[in-house]
Amino acid sequence: MKSSEVRRSSGLAALPEPAIPVSHQQTRSQLERICATAEFQRSKRSRRFLTYIVEETLAGRADRIKAYSVAISVLDRDENFDPQTDPMVRIEASQLRRRLERFYLTQGVDDPIIIDLPKGGYVPVFSAARHVTPAAPDSPASHGVAIQGISAVVLGVAFMAVLAMMLAFFWMPAGTSAPPVSSTTRASPIVQILPFSATTTDERSAAIAAGLADELTQLLTRHGTLGVLARRDTAGSVSDGHADMLLTGTVRTNAGVIRMTASLVDARMGTYVWTEAYDRPAAESVLTLQTGLAADLGSRLTAPSGVVAQILAQTARAGTKPAESR
Repeated sequence: MKSSEVRRSSGLAALPEPAIPVSHQQTRSQLERICATAEFQRSKRSRRFLTYIVEETLAGRADRIKAYSVAISVLDRDENFDPQTDPMVRIEASQLRRRLERFYLTQGVDDPIIIDLPKGGYVPVFSAARHVTPAAPDSPASHGVAIQGISAVVLGVAFMAVLAMMLAFFWMPAGTSAPPVSSTTRASPIVQILPFSATTTDERSAAIAAGLADELTQLLTRHGTLGVLARRDTAGSVSDGHADMLLTGTVRTNAGVIRMTASLVDARMGTYVWTEAYDRPAAESVLTLQTGLAADLGSRLTAPSGVVAQILAQTARAGTKPAESR
């Protein structure tokens, strides 16, 4: 379960376009493709969860997909299951949403069919990706498509250039002028990953917290969207002011659930710019929990519509840097 606590009222997300309907056969083919991936093969629960809600929806029984029915049919709970006191269905739904998001950002980026699980419920939505179908060669329509393709490429290049300039401007220390463009000019924000701490006294929370900073460092460094500042001492402190953001958080255990709360802090102002919580079943191994939590947080930070992109977009609309807007 992921609960955004900051920036939810900023209106960053664009209005969704109407879904393009798809056939049952297309949807089932896409379901098979998703379930055959390595990540879904490793997660039996997510695979069963997705299959159940897709098949129930295709059978016209979407109105029956509730937390109770999912718990009984997918999670092997008995008839005494109480969704008000047991958060397991919400946790599994949150993990399924993140797995689907990662799939469509990687292996499924060009897939023609999209299976989505909107927040707030357990009924999936099926739609066709909005890819342009090329017209026949030498036809008038094909020339139009070619012109549109060239325009899209030009616009894409221009957008990336503007985004790079915006990143450099946004993370420039307040009160300084823009430096000359050179090979050393920073084009991405720099984050310092501080150690995570356990807020409950159990050894499991402490063990998970101990390895999260290292897992995140590896993940973000490989991705390359954010610059990751190396730790200068065992405490992980930053004394030279090179970091734009500080990433840290806490881990705690409660009622069979491990909760990681992550926060981004403006290194110049010392104020929170974003915070979010992630839940996973406590029964998983420490290494699985560390890897999974780091992957969930990393994808949230670095996705094209993720946290950093949203903060930059909000700043661009405001027409000022955060330090000047406060």
